Amino acid sequence: MTTDGEKQAITEEVDPAVVRSRKREEGKERLLKNLLSNRYDTMYTRVASVLNKHKEARNNDQELQLRYWEAYEGYRMGNPITPDELKKYTRLTSLTRARAKIQNEFGLFRAEATVEGYRKDLAGEHRQRATAVKPQSNPLIFVYADESGKAGGEAYLIVGSVWFNDMQRHEEVQHDMRAWLAECRERAQQEQIRFPDEFHFTEMKRNQLELYKQFFDKVMQFSDMVSFKAVAVRKSQLQYKTLEQSVYSLYYQLAHLGIEHEVHSGRLSLPRGICYYKDADDGSDKLHLEETRQLLRERFKSNYEEELRLEALNGMPSKTFVAVQISDLVTGAVSRKLNMPEGNNHKDQFAEYVLERLNVDYIRHEVSEIDNGRTAANIEFKKEQDMFYVHIFE
Repeated sequence: MTTDGEKQAITEEVDPAVVRSRKREEGKERLLKNLLSNRYDTMYTRVASVLNKHKEARNNDQELQLRYWEAYEGYRMGNPITPDELKKYTRLTSLTRARAKIQNEFGLFRAEATVEGYRKDLAGEHRQRATAVKPQSNPLIFVYADESGKAGGEAYLIVGSVWFNDMQRHEEVQHDMRAWLAECRERAQQEQIRFPDEFHFTEMKRNQLELYKQFFDKVMQFSDMVSFKAVAVRKSQLQYKTLEQSVYSLYYQLAHLGIEHEVHSGRLSLPRGICYYKDADDGSDKLHLEETRQLLRERFKSNYEEELRLEALNGMPSKTFVAVQISDLVTGAVSRKLNMPEGNNHKDQFAEYVLERLNVDYIRHEVSEIDNGRTAANIEFKKEQDMFYVHIFE
């Protein structure tokens, strides 16, 4: 006999609206992933890049066309175009279709309200009904998070992160870090020095301490573009939760308390969409990601309504996404400080270096507050502390 839950699952699987919604979310996540990894091998990704960099192109398709030609097809802005040359460039209708899908279906890089209203009137009521209900666009926050203390005998379970408050800053930091790493590898190869393939806290060797410090010094050059947050809970106090349930709560509190700090500092305002990313190689299976994704969406909806929306939660390859490595190092430093406070080897020295550079501040909470929704935390954030808070539930 089929249970009610199985019937619901079957209904959702064949419901065209559910299928369309799922495909739309998958397409949006795929576009964001390609955009963030600088994979401009499709027209949609290239159009999205132009819309991201040139706000005027969001409102004007002619501007979009010229910017696209300039960026990807060799056109020089202001030069006249002959009929023969025009045939070589991507047609306006193709670019307009891509722009409409990105803005209307994925809810990204939206035009101004007056322009959207004009386009809606122009399209007509029938065309509007033929296009599925579109999600409202909010500016995006990009959060790269990492977990520590889940499997071992450590006293604290920790989720640490690095935050980018807009896509432009995110792209700049990733691009510049990749370029710097490429230069370092080339120089190391010339000098026949071994250079790390990636920077991960647990993999750091004693003779790599200075290299790791140099890596983090480079990160700190972008201190005006990034911020850091971490949340931790003393595992012995989790009498009514499994570790997995606690991880879900920490991911929510990371967003909740992080948003509160960013709004207080004036760096952002709501509404926002949040994109969560973590290391694709950390062993998390698809079920774990889907459960976390579902629970976060429910809690954001319940506590923030439309002011905070989970746009993505995916695993990303750390070799491509340097921000994954940054979050790994910051989380490792916090874990070392909380779980091995008396240590004194190269990893402890690096942890101390990172936390001093970030001027870390610790805020204590009652463990019972770990499930708080949007309740004001009554935290007095310090004006001189603008980089890194660690919230500890115990």
